[in-house]
This record gives sequence, C-alpha cells and structure tokens, in this order.
Amino acid sequence: MTQGFFVVLEGPEGAGKTTLAAALTERFRAAGHEPVRVREPGGTPAAEELRKILLQSADHLTGEQELLFMSAARADLVARVIRPALLSGRIVLSDRFDLSTMAYQ
Repeated sequence: MTQGFFVVLEGPEGAGKTTLAAALTERFRAAGHEPVRVREPGGTPAAEELRKILLQSADHLTGEQELLFMSAARADLVARVIRPALLSGRIVLSDRFDLSTMAYQ
C-alpha cells in the first residue's frame, strides 16, 4: 500500500466503536498491516490534556468552548499522527472524528 487509508468509527456511547476498532486492528494485522489507532479527543500529549479538561469541565463549558477545545485537539492529532501516518502509507483507525463533533458540539 503506497497511499494511506483513514477509517473512522462513529456512534453514540456504548455502541461498540472501541470493540469494533480492536477487531479491525486484528484483521488488518492478519493481512500484514500495522494500523495506527487514535481516538478523539486525544492521541497526542497535548490532545490528551485537552481531553482531561473537557471531561472535567463538561458542565462548565459552552458549546462554543467545547468546539474550540475539540478543534485544537484534532489539529494537533492530525498534524502529529494522522497526516504523517497516511503519508507513509499506513492505515489510520479513529474512534470518532468530525461527525461526532457535529453531533455533540
């Protein structure tokens, strides 16, 4: 594979996204690939810190503030993990991405 592939799993809490991601990871490995797994928000030191703030302050942030935190976390994840992995031909498997942001924020 010379071009990367981006797989996003979207859905509500408890829908099985993480379970499906684990199963897909094993299928990709069995096919000779080593996928990169990420989650939103998170996946980098900065994004994980933003995730902590979001989870601890959920009742105190406006929707606009949550959106800014999510956007900052996503920008860091894309720049540091997703884009480099795709450019090197890797499969990236994400537990949530932009559709969740549109639904939640």
